[in-house]
Amino acid sequence: MLNKPGHFVFLQGPHGPFFGELAAALQAEGAQVSRIGFNQGDRYEWPEAFPYEAFNRPLAELQDFLQFFFQRRKVTDLALYGDTRPAHRLALEAARQAGVRTHILEEGYLRPHWITYERQGANGYSRLMSLGLEDMGAAPARDETEIETPPPARWGSTRQHIFQSLRYHFRVWTRNGAYANYERHRELTLTQELGVWLRRTLRKPLDWPRRRVTEHLLMRDPRPNFMILLQLGFDPSMSAHSDFRNLAEMVEFCLEAFAAALPDMDPATRLVFKAHPLEDGREKLHRLIPAAARRHGLEGRVDFVDGGKLGELLNRKTVRGVVTINSTAAHQAIWRNLPTMALGRAVYDKPGLTSRRPDLKSFFSDPDAPDKQAYQVFRRFLEATSQIRGGFYADNERGPGVKRLVGMMLASEDPYEANLRPLAGEGWPEAAE
Repeated sequence: MLNKPGHFVFLQGPHGPFFGELAAALQAEGAQVSRIGFNQGDRYEWPEAFPYEAFNRPLAELQDFLQFFFQRRKVTDLALYGDTRPAHRLALEAARQAGVRTHILEEGYLRPHWITYERQGANGYSRLMSLGLEDMGAAPARDETEIETPPPARWGSTRQHIFQSLRYHFRVWTRNGAYANYERHRELTLTQELGVWLRRTLRKPLDWPRRRVTEHLLMRDPRPNFMILLQLGFDPSMSAHSDFRNLAEMVEFCLEAFAAALPDMDPATRLVFKAHPLEDGREKLHRLIPAAARRHGLEGRVDFVDGGKLGELLNRKTVRGVVTINSTAAHQAIWRNLPTMALGRAVYDKPGLTSRRPDLKSFFSDPDAPDKQAYQVFRRFLEATSQIRGGFYADNERGPGVKRLVGMMLASEDPYEANLRPLAGEGWPEAAE
């Protein structure tokens, strides 16, 4: 069932034109649209023809500002990208108090080539956290065909993402004078982050031979190993949904558990740390990991690979298990029936999917594999509810994503509720052609 289109207010979105295109599609369905911007990048990416209001006050005043804005403009819906930024946490609370429906977009749980759409929250705040596989299996299935192909192992539209990010931040860096109170949601200043990115870009040609040699040796190493899938140190999924303050803590935690489990493992077993595809070098992992390995007496037993195709690395017969905080890359391991342990709060951390061992030492000593049918249930439920085929950045992916998303945002129920009802199954309405 569709709601009568109301007034949709957009906050910060993914870099690029996605939010503008989504607003245009909602307006075509009869909705009002407007945006509250926090910097010149937000202003630049929003269509000139649509209402825009700048928020240039201290962040502490945001909730009062929004309460007044919601009431004055008769706002019914709030759309934002990610729900962990300080501004967005304040906005979600203001919306809750005002009775404004929220629409949270996030990178796909089945990324790449997917968009996540939820209303309650995303990642560790998602309603998926409280849903068991029994609930998901009881929902009307859209397709009982066995999923035989793994999620894509690539990061996605990396070039488009980087280009649009640079364009957005260039506006913030050079033309942000009217937003004197703007506060970034990341630890580094924009100048510092740009410097990190430039150093990483310039070093890529020099680092490439080393990465290729490491990958080549690893692919041919016959010794058993566990893979640690690292995330970005500034990833909100890590900071908001785990007990680790940084990657250094996670590395120490894994090495300590591995050292403690050595007596119970094949003495040749190794630990392999795999960097995130967008790791920019700020963590200095190539130094941090070997130094930590020496402190734990594991010198010569720990590898670090800064590159390589994840699918190929996981296909090695020598992999005994995978550890991550809450990375969506875990889908790659679970689909391959590899024992997987999540150290943080993750939507897929459920019995039958991830390890039930009481601690990481126990997992290293005796890894427990996932249940293939359990993953089929979980994957089908995601595809039938919160996952939308498409993407935020590439031109050929935004259109399909927007079209599907408009129907879901105008629906009276969130995607989980609609699919958990016994009579659900008619599919989501889509915007008119």
